Amino acid sequence: MRKALILFTFFLAVLTVKIDAHSGKPSYYVIIDTDCAIDDLRAVTLLLASSNVAVLGITTSDGTLNPYEGRKKVESLLRSFYHEGIPVAAGEIVVEEPPPWRDMNRRVLWGDEEAAYSSHSEMAAADFIIERAASHEDHITMICLGGLTNIARALQRESSIKQKIERIIWFNRTPDITDGTNYMFDKKSADYILNSGVNIDIVSGPGNDLLCVDSIFADSISRINSLYARKIYNVHHQEELKNSAHKGYLNMWDDLVPIYLLSSKAFAVDSVPGNSHIRFVSPSDFNLIKSKVMEILDVNEYVSSKIFNGFPDDPALFQDDVAAVMNEIIDRYGLEEWKVGVLANELHGHLGIYAIVGVKMGLRVREFFNIGIDDISVVSYAGRMPPVSCMNDGLQVSTGGTLGHGLIYLADDSRTMPMAVFSFGDRTVIIRLKDEYINIVRNDIKNCINEYGNLTNDYWSCVRKHAIQYWLEWDKHDMFELEY
Repeated sequence: MRKALILFTFFLAVLTVKIDAHSGKPSYYVIIDTDCAIDDLRAVTLLLASSNVAVLGITTSDGTLNPYEGRKKVESLLRSFYHEGIPVAAGEIVVEEPPPWRDMNRRVLWGDEEAAYSSHSEMAAADFIIERAASHEDHITMICLGGLTNIARALQRESSIKQKIERIIWFNRTPDITDGTNYMFDKKSADYILNSGVNIDIVSGPGNDLLCVDSIFADSISRINSLYARKIYNVHHQEELKNSAHKGYLNMWDDLVPIYLLSSKAFAVDSVPGNSHIRFVSPSDFNLIKSKVMEILDVNEYVSSKIFNGFPDDPALFQDDVAAVMNEIIDRYGLEEWKVGVLANELHGHLGIYAIVGVKMGLRVREFFNIGIDDISVVSYAGRMPPVSCMNDGLQVSTGGTLGHGLIYLADDSRTMPMAVFSFGDRTVIIRLKDEYINIVRNDIKNCINEYGNLTNDYWSCVRKHAIQYWLEWDKHDMFELEY
């Protein structure tokens, strides 16, 4: 594995100058800063769920929780979504007297908070923001869901990153910029940012039952089949939040920020006289805001296509053996994996075992970094000789890292194995098919050859049968080893 990373350094130097913007890229690259209140969990979840947002990193600030408590919350949330490739850093403690709601928020679980997190950064949050902004070639949006300590410290230490920040979107509950909970957490940092000349949109909310995750809204969310929807529903059904005394925590506050980012027409925007870089934002269409929440969370129903309006899912359109398992594949893994699997095997020319492995590997790495297609570079160790090389076709379709886009290379290595090195920006992960799965494939292919001869029509039918079986039964979360 160490040799793979050394070889990858060369390929990354080549790839870096070749990567251009493609239509599959998200509209927004964001760094999220959160103090980890309940509404922050909803806000972060919505940002992670949106295919139009790429999260470059998350920092935690002092406020509802202290930064180190908050970091555990965020890390556990990311792990529960399989977004381990998103790095997290904690800020400094600045709040002298914790808010009265801290203990309640401590008790709400965001995930498995005791497990270790491999993308934990030892950098201070301010240095982390500087590094994340500097390493990304495009402009970024800062999403601030608590006090402004971390972004203020970053700009004070490295003023040049001001040019990389397109805008800050900050929730402060009240349009009065000298008041509000998030302002009061660190008034000096807030004043510094407000006078820095950086564009900042200050989102405020009504804080009433008109925008509230009440039982009716929560039940609607529960009917959405996605990890993100289930997370919000399950967290809000923990005993701590079912207590009527905590009803106020169900109001939409910080979670208005991702809705504003993605659907600004649901808000009224007012400029500040004499401060052209500051705008006040308030919700104006409550029904649209709630419908946008549902739309963002419904990720399994969204399939990005450049030709199709959606993607064919009528069993009558498919061969009988595929049609027999189609609905189960979609139910287990979602429409995106169904679409990618269909396209990859049509490209491949037959329903292939390692093409399916490549599909699932590419989808796993996109999930790891939480990104769409055309935004990731690939160095494949699958070589040029079938059957393992068939994995390359699955990788191209599932990641968008195609030969035409100049985003996939074959490793200059004598070894051939179902493994690839993936890079998104300055982050790298190695993904390899586990030995137990490799042995299953080898034995099944060997049995096909022994029973039907090599490359006969019956052999290909046998391979197809196993490929369909793997497509249905192999979960991308279980079949790979990840090194990062």
